[in-house]
Amino acid sequence: MLARSGLRVGGFWALVAASFLAASATSAMAQRATKAAGANQKPAGAKPAGDEAAIRASADDYVKAFNAGDAKAVAATWTDDGEFVDENGRKFHGRDAIEQEFAAIFADEPGAKIEVAIESIKFLTPDVAVESGTARARSSTSAGGPPVTYNAVHVKRNGKWLLSNVTESRPAVAPSEDHLAGLGWLVGEWKADLGGGKTYRVTCQWMPEKSFLSRTFTVSKNESAISSGTEIIGWDPAAGQIVSWTFDSTGGFGHEMWEDMGARWRIDASSILPDGGTSLSTNLMTKTNDNSFTWRSVERSLNDQLLPDTAEVRVQRVSK
Repeated sequence: MLARSGLRVGGFWALVAASFLAASATSAMAQRATKAAGANQKPAGAKPAGDEAAIRASADDYVKAFNAGDAKAVAATWTDDGEFVDENGRKFHGRDAIEQEFAAIFADEPGAKIEVAIESIKFLTPDVAVESGTARARSSTSAGGPPVTYNAVHVKRNGKWLLSNVTESRPAVAPSEDHLAGLGWLVGEWKADLGGGKTYRVTCQWMPEKSFLSRTFTVSKNESAISSGTEIIGWDPAAGQIVSWTFDSTGGFGHEMWEDMGARWRIDASSILPDGGTSLSTNLMTKTNDNSFTWRSVERSLNDQLLPDTAEVRVQRVSK
């Protein structure tokens, strides 16, 4: 479960939801399971389709309780001695402890919603089933994070299926370097002629652990610097996108979102100017070869007033 000091969605309560939530898209799967269960030859541990349907049937009631923030009703889907192990290895043992944790979560994250993908439900014995899948949760205050994977053990007690044990984990996340690999060719020193005696120079390098790319730039006129700044490019795991932050020597700063379009990169930028004004633009960066690329800014505006597109600028490598 995610820490209470930050985003909590996608953890404990999303995982429990995954153990019960069944969307309409699973109905065909349930029908196939019914046919398979009715066959004359059944593998060891196979159950009539009614048992799998019973596990799924509690979905609507569970979702209603969850979306209403009813911790008691949610915890009632567990056995009295049920246990949960979150992706950080924390354990919650017993229905009372689970209810208390849900109550705290609902208080911290009002308006929580859940999304799950059930991958399989397998019966080990007539009274024990294991469900596997992924789960993600969102709330009115946070967009959530990457989904968790889970294994949920269901047991049948007094004719009712309940959760006995749930273990969740985060899928392996690729290092930031992998996400930024498509921009690794930018490492080095570059220069462009902006016209009117102005030149643009930029040096790009990996930051420690190759989690970010850092670009420092200078704009000069007649060999005298008139502005400079720094851009940090990194991977935003919550947005699932490459982003960057730019800070210039005049006091302005900006945020950019990068999209790989194959032949070029589209960079949607928004900036705050030193005087408090705002600027928007779409920047197009096209790699021509390992030693050059072009840059053009379109769809520009300054304080909601449209500006003309810039001319295309060719940037040449000075050194690696």
